[in-house]
Amino acid sequence: MKVVFIALLSLIFLENFSIALSENEDNEIGDDKKVVCYFGSWSYYRLGKAKFTVDDIEPQLCTHIMYTFFGVHDNGTYKSLDPYLDYSENDGQGYVSKFIKLKEKNPSVKLMISIGGWSMGGEMFSNIVSNSTLRKNFILSVLDLLQKFNFDGFDFDWEYPKEDEKEKFIKLLKNLKNKLHAAGKLLTIAVGATSSRAQESYDIPKIAAEVDFINLMTYDLHGIWDRKTGIHSPLYANDQLSVDDCVKYWLAQGCPKHKLIIGIPLYGRSFSLSSTKSYRIGQPISAAGKAGNFLKSADTAGNLPYNEICFNINNKKWIRVFAKTEKTPYAYKKDQWVSYDDLQSIDLKLDYILSKNLGGAMFWSIETDDFGNICGDGKFPLLSLAHRRLILNDESSENFESTENNSSDDEEESTSDECEESSEEEEEEENDRNFNVPFFIQIIQKYKQRAIKS
Repeated sequence: MKVVFIALLSLIFLENFSIALSENEDNEIGDDKKVVCYFGSWSYYRLGKAKFTVDDIEPQLCTHIMYTFFGVHDNGTYKSLDPYLDYSENDGQGYVSKFIKLKEKNPSVKLMISIGGWSMGGEMFSNIVSNSTLRKNFILSVLDLLQKFNFDGFDFDWEYPKEDEKEKFIKLLKNLKNKLHAAGKLLTIAVGATSSRAQESYDIPKIAAEVDFINLMTYDLHGIWDRKTGIHSPLYANDQLSVDDCVKYWLAQGCPKHKLIIGIPLYGRSFSLSSTKSYRIGQPISAAGKAGNFLKSADTAGNLPYNEICFNINNKKWIRVFAKTEKTPYAYKKDQWVSYDDLQSIDLKLDYILSKNLGGAMFWSIETDDFGNICGDGKFPLLSLAHRRLILNDESSENFESTENNSSDDEEESTSDECEESSEEEEEEENDRNFNVPFFIQIIQKYKQRAIKS
């Protein structure tokens, strides 16, 4: 009887030990979290508070930094889209060389080049995957680019493969991986996040097998194309267009958790309201939001950088509302309405990443964080939060809801008459009620205290 009892105990112990071991292995594979930072080199041409140069980058905040963008010649070889900015020749700015020198500040950071992007479109890549000569030229040219400038890897941003190009895309990725990995270089991709986009463009388990990780563009899920206001990067939603819905789909289709990097926007999607009788989500719009004062360009209508949004809230009496369902804020003033992410919503997204043991967070793009500390939360407050929680492994989350007295989307029902009639004192009181500035300062101070103690 004792022998049977001991045997049963042994079986129970072995079963529990194997379960614990498998759980530990799963945790280990995802412990090395990534903070992937996209850098828009064209921010060199911006003026005033928005001007951002390669020298402004703080490489210790990121595990990977993507230099965007290079393009492709008709023969499949790489090309600079701005030789004056990228290269030193002919009195150029030499941005690529300066970018690579960021290693001197953080030797462990991976510095990568991204080819493609929305502006480039997908036609050139379609030609490449359909032609063996162009495909060979592209692969060898990418490798030459990485080796010539000492990039650590290549980020492939094809927006987007067509349905009949899925297998061709996988073949190209496989060939790229073989060449790049043999040379000690990384291969990553940026992908459309929604299930409808993924079904059309990607064979998820096959592309996941060929790349080091996948940057999931979980933003621009709503915009002016909906003809109504919407949260463009909601953590949750009732319409299956959210970070959570995208992540669940990619995981269900076979993407390994540790290869899935969640995109977080450092900009807002803005709208011009048809009426100011209500500021709730889903209100009709007349056009994209007006171009802001920071970017100062007509082609930036509908797009506001985070640093301008926080500046508007702190200094121009924009009203901030936190949407309870979406776990994401929006802000408004008169007929202007913007959906964006801030410390509160990003902290919740980092909670989500950690709870699901995903690969990390990706930010588009670092030059629109509050890099100049114009809002008083420190330089790069949003990136710094991800750095603390994902790289420094400070996994404790602040209880933002308890420290900030927000209006919810359900409660907010301002009218244009009320807004016009209220005095400046009443506007300030409402602004304080909806956006408590000390709340952000408290968070920064708490993290600073932790850093000092450690």
